[in-house]
Amino acid sequence: MVDIWSFADPFTSFLSDLPRELGSEFWAAIVGAITGGLISYLMQRQSLRDAQRNEIGRHLLADRALAFSLYYKALSIAASFYLFLEEVKKSEKKAHEANVRLSEAMLPIVNLPPAIEFSSAEMACLLSLKDQDTFNSVLALDRVHNGTVSLWPAYAQSRETVQGLAKHGGFDWGEGKSTFVTESGSFLEIKMFECERLALEIKRSAVRDFSHAQTAVAKLEKLFNDRLQLGMQAKIGRTEKPTLPD
Repeated sequence: MVDIWSFADPFTSFLSDLPRELGSEFWAAIVGAITGGLISYLMQRQSLRDAQRNEIGRHLLADRALAFSLYYKALSIAASFYLFLEEVKKSEKKAHEANVRLSEAMLPIVNLPPAIEFSSAEMACLLSLKDQDTFNSVLALDRVHNGTVSLWPAYAQSRETVQGLAKHGGFDWGEGKSTFVTESGSFLEIKMFECERLALEIKRSAVRDFSHAQTAVAKLEKLFNDRLQLGMQAKIGRTEKPTLPD
């Protein structure tokens, strides 16, 4: 039977003599290597954390830039709708005072605002904030704006057609009004009816669209201020819900 302890004694003796054989310089190098590796690891971990924070910061800056852009566009849309609403209100007042139709009192707006389109990046940023109600309020606002803007050139063309067909019975320079001679059932009367329908559609759109835009802007403000700390606040026109006489 082999005694394994007879082999262990020389090995144990070798290990006990190893520090003296290698010297203090060797162990200092070992300790230094371990310490250096630990410091390197900690520095790399800190660098990784800094990189992650920088990446988060870059994403936040990008989201804030998109939020500002989307908010500005929504604000511009609300301002356009307020312009339309005020023009309709002023014309409606003139029509009531003169006891005429709206289309006879309301002049077309010449200097119309440009078309506005929300980019896919802006809408993706809004969608990422996971507020479905705000997203739905803003989703089609740009298309509604562009559709409403397009009503005004159509209305201007309709008025021009009526004026081209009409036989003028006179023009009052003081009031800026002209008198048309019409016949019942004539083509001119049909065109006047179409023009009036366009004017009434513009009126309905002015009230509906401005209220919608105000709501959308308010929801965007709250969402962006809460989630992205943008500190935005704007007021367009009146704070109460706009109404017009029937």
